[in-house]
Amino acid sequence: GKSGSASAEINRAANTVEYSAPVVSGGTYAEIPAGGGSSTPSGLSYTQTATYSSGSSEAITTGGDVTYSMPTVEGLTLASASTGEVSGTDRGSVAGDAISGTVTATVSLNSKSGTLEMPVSQAANVATYGDATVSLSYPDIPAEGGSASPNALTGTQSVSYTSGASESDVFEVEGSPVYSGTNVDPSTGTVTAEATESAS
Repeated sequence: GKSGSASAEINRAANTVEYSAPVVSGGTYAEIPAGGGSSTPSGLSYTQTATYSSGSSEAITTGGDVTYSMPTVEGLTLASASTGEVSGTDRGSVAGDAISGTVTATVSLNSKSGTLEMPVSQAANVATYGDATVSLSYPDIPAEGGSASPNALTGTQSVSYTSGASESDVFEVEGSPVYSGTNVDPSTGTVTAEATESAS
């Protein structure tokens, strides 16, 4: 006719979580035109794995803080550290190769961070030359006759650039041109003329 009782504390282990560093991928830049403009990365994504002590895990793909950085590159500017926008100046009539840089995207999430390096570039500024036009001129020969040598040969040539700029170059002709025509010395271009007959 006797009874007794006992009690015991029952504990269940905490379900802790550990986070991996975010894996960042997919970000690309469209090339900036030689005439200037800007480009913002597209397709950037990231994944962080959360692993629980219970044995389960999940992928986290949102909620991270994304920032961008870029070393100094002449001609390119990181216009926004929050969007990754990179701008390039109008290259005008300065011909040159493509300008290249590297932007680093950093994703911070749950006290972990991951990075991705993305190439960015501005198109080369290529010069295209048109056909040259050469101008030939002489001083006047007196009415009593004589000779005249050609003035310095000059030429003009149009130049257009990938940037959209254009200009006209004036240059002095070099080398040894060959001349032709009546009473013309083919090597020097000197023209000889007789005296003009007086009107009767």
